[in-house]
Amino acid sequence: VGGAARLPPYARQTRSLSDAARRVRDELLTARDPRDLVFQDLPAALGRSLSGPKEAAAYAEALRSAVDEAAGAYPARPPSTTLPDFPPGSRAGVVR
Repeated sequence: VGGAARLPPYARQTRSLSDAARRVRDELLTARDPRDLVFQDLPAALGRSLSGPKEAAAYAEALRSAVDEAAGAYPARPPSTTLPDFPPGSRAGVVR
């Protein structure tokens, strides 16, 4: 639960995640009870059941994927912020 609070501000707010990653992130950020989170809230957010070993393994994989996606969310750098290419040895566009 504490890991979600350490996400960068962009990752905590972005809507540019898959639905599953966004639901998992939101559950992690608003969780009050760790037991409910792990055994009820997160499985429900992922549409998964914990009724058997195969289901639990699928839940764990879906959860890992969603958390990895949210943790790796960074804003795309807009083209207007890219630096221009200057020839080697130039004074980076300095005009005299």
